[in-house]
This record gives sequence, C-alpha cells and structure tokens, in this order.
Amino acid sequence: MRIRILGSAAGGRFPQWNCGCGNCVAVRENVRFKKLSRKARTQAQLALSADGSSWFLAGASPDLASQIESSPELHPRALRDSPIAGVVLASADLDHVLGLLVLRELQPLRVYAAPSILRILREENSMFGMLNRVEPQVIWTPMNSGAPFPLLTPEGNQSGLRCEVQYLSGRYPKYVKSQNLAALRQWPRCFSKLRASGSLTFPRLAVSVLRCLKKSAMPTCFFSTVLFGATTN
Repeated sequence: MRIRILGSAAGGRFPQWNCGCGNCVAVRENVRFKKLSRKARTQAQLALSADGSSWFLAGASPDLASQIESSPELHPRALRDSPIAGVVLASADLDHVLGLLVLRELQPLRVYAAPSILRILREENSMFGMLNRVEPQVIWTPMNSGAPFPLLTPEGNQSGLRCEVQYLSGRYPKYVKSQNLAALRQWPRCFSKLRASGSLTFPRLAVSVLRCLKKSAMPTCFFSTVLFGATTN
C-alpha cells in the first residue's frame, strides 16, 4: 500500500494564522528571509493507494486543494479525470470534512463514513448538498464496525484497499445541534484501519512514518496497514 503524507500539522496549520508563539514566529521569519531550518506545514492529511493509480483520501482537510497540487500522483490524468476515487471519513470534525467542499467540481467520488457522520453531513448541513448537484457525483456509503470490507471506486470496482472500522463512544463536534445528539449516539463515531495486504505491525509503522517525515515534508511511503482517526472540535 502506498501512502502519501499530504500534511502533518494540527488544526489551524503551522504556523497558525492567529498564533505568535516562538515556533510560529520562527517559521514566518524563515519564509521572509528564505531560510530552510523550519518548514510550514498544512493540516494532517493522508492519501492511500494499492496500485498507485486509484487513490483514497483519509479525511478531507481544509488545505486539500493545495495539498493535491503539491502531489503529482493526485494530478488529473486527463480532462476532468482525477485519480482520487474516494474519501474515508473517521469523524465529522471540521478539520476532517471541510475539504469535501473542495471536491465539488462534479468528479464522481465515493465517500465512506459511519451512519451518524452521513446524517450530520447530509441532513444537518445544507452546504454539503453541493456535492450532489448532479448524479452520479458523490456516492455516500455507510460503513459499520465488524469484518473488513473492500473500498470500491465510484464505478463499483475493487481498489485493492480494505477497511476495518472500530466504533468509539466519543463526542461529536460542537457544531452538532444538542437536540440531535441523542439520536446520533445510537451510531458512535469511529476510527478506521486501512489495509492493502500483510499484517498489522505498530512499531514498524511508527518508525517508517518518522523516517518519511525526516526525509521530506510530503513523501510517499509504503505500508501494509495504517490506522487513522480524528480529534473533536
């Protein structure tokens, strides 16, 4: 499985727009004086592929447009032909879903999410209706905890990736209306485990990610399994 690390910063990017801490100031000064000791970073975002041709996004960060442009593997192959086949959402947090609106230009996509997340995005936020102006545009696909399942392209073809979902009894984002929380809690939020082949090995995964981050701000890495989730905001 190929993993492209598109961004590795927390919500708000680095430097954060309203932060004047020593680290953020140092990055701005590096940009101003063209030094290379510190690098600005976009918000956390992964792209995954089993074959290097069809890609799935783990979440959709607010920085997604610039992250795609910085990654040649994700550039269009022809007129209106993106290699991005879909998105897997681990939560409805803003840092995890706002990038979906960047993908509204009528490209067929498959979006996987827990039933509660689908309800939040499709029934309680009219903005995300922009993703279904025509059919087929976005195919919203519920995912449930249990046995691993294959990630399919919008056309229904196998991507070579498999996903396993683990539900957590976590909180929902603060923008969710309080009167809707009781109904949503019957479908807990989740985190996801994506796999192309092989077994899960935590130490090797952690060491490999650290090595990739040291080599480049936006590397491509190879793994058998990756776990991802999101914070609440």
